Amino acid sequence: MPSKAIVSRYSCKRKRDFITGFALTMFALLVIFQLYLTLIVPIQLDRRNAYELHVYKDELASQIDAVRLKIKRFNPSGDLRKGEVILVRNVADQLAIYTSEYMDQLDAEQVRDLKSCFGAFDSIYNRWVYKPYRYYIVQEQVNQQKMLNMIIKNNKIEQEL
Repeated sequence: MPSKAIVSRYSCKRKRDFITGFALTMFALLVIFQLYLTLIVPIQLDRRNAYELHVYKDELASQIDAVRLKIKRFNPSGDLRKGEVILVRNVADQLAIYTSEYMDQLDAEQVRDLKSCFGAFDSIYNRWVYKPYRYYIVQEQVNQQKMLNMIIKNNKIEQEL
């Protein structure tokens, strides 16, 4: 501890007044605010990110349910169209099973990829509903008579009757 002579010689000779109290209060608030920024804010941001991921997963689950329900209720005519719908339904069901099993282990990027995948299923469904003759599987028909005529002409085969 320094002696009284040193303290009296080198210390600021001020009495306590409003300005000194205000300066000390501001200094204390500044230190508390810096501690808040360095200790509390990172913890709150981690919690917020965890909540956002949880909300994102809930949105994915509701999107999966909505898309699967739409596809399940859709009943087209024609074997090829039914086959396409069954194919999309089965893939959506398999992805839904995977998602429900591993939902807790999914990170944000995987959730985003699954949301875009089910968004693609939704756009396929919308294409089926709003453009009824626009399916991805199209039955090609071959004109056999035209093909036979081309073969005969190219190979110079005479028709025998």
